[in-house]
Amino acid sequence: MQVAESDVLSAIKFSQSGEYLALGDNGGRVILFKRSSSASNSSKHSSSRYFDYKYLTEIQSHEPEFDCLKSLELDEKINAVEFLRDKNAYNSSLNASKPSVSFLSTNDRVIKLWKVDYRVQKETSRAHFLGDNLFLPKSNVIGEGYFAKEKYQYRGCHNYNVNSISLAQDGEIFLSADDLRINMWNIENNTLAFNIVDLKPGQIEELSEVITHVEFHPVRSDMFVYSSSKGYINCCDLRINSNSESFSTRFQIEEEPSRKHFFTDIINSVSRAKFSPVDPNFLFSRDYIAVHIWDIRNTKTPYKTFNVTDYLEKKLCEVYENETIFDKFDLQISPDST
Repeated sequence: MQVAESDVLSAIKFSQSGEYLALGDNGGRVILFKRSSSASNSSKHSSSRYFDYKYLTEIQSHEPEFDCLKSLELDEKINAVEFLRDKNAYNSSLNASKPSVSFLSTNDRVIKLWKVDYRVQKETSRAHFLGDNLFLPKSNVIGEGYFAKEKYQYRGCHNYNVNSISLAQDGEIFLSADDLRINMWNIENNTLAFNIVDLKPGQIEELSEVITHVEFHPVRSDMFVYSSSKGYINCCDLRINSNSESFSTRFQIEEEPSRKHFFTDIINSVSRAKFSPVDPNFLFSRDYIAVHIWDIRNTKTPYKTFNVTDYLEKKLCEVYENETIFDKFDLQISPDST
């Protein structure tokens, strides 16, 4: 079966509680799934770590656009999805058993905030006379289900492709990262962003690295990490200084000069960096060959390394020729990881 390019998945994200799952695709759609507790309880796998997610709804989050000022076509592909905290979900829903859910989604340049809730659509007839009798308006249900409403658009603060977004634990601010800059937004202010990381050199010809991912600390709203194509991870503390490039802790594997080769810089590029959701003293990172676990109290050597695709080390010339050496691998961490 041939799959259309627009149907290829491009982003995946679980909500913090694990209750919801969002999938983004190349066609600009976000598909929402909700965990079905009844299905998992009745399943023969109910005693194991098995969850059944059922389709909830889907929205057309982004459409193709053309930026007239920059003469640039904007693709509708979803690059990242981030759920908002659902602490007030039950208060904002008409039915407590069908809570609302809000999330951020982004393509290359435009970030959108969506709210999805359960609604009953009704059609009301008009009052009318039939002879001497007055017939009052009546409401008839014409449809019900989950519907999405766009609340905000955050645009105009990125000149390069947005690759990741991350919400702070307080639910009030979020970060958005493109190839060269990281911006901080207030969730209620879609007109102004504060730049906290800028790697753009004075001359674009001097460009030697790009930002690959940004992620907030899981329990603190003043710390975050970002990864670089140069093979390092920076852990930044906003309490020290808003200029995070000057005040950060760097984690990087130092290769021995004798072991370096033509492909070293490419395969050492870090595509993802995340805090452990269980113990924030540990960082997880992903490069082309391995997953590394770092103890933040030791910046020089990973605590553990898991060689995931080390078999590719013997085929580096081959994957370079077909350009799959530039593939970026994602990294997701289970909430009960130890």
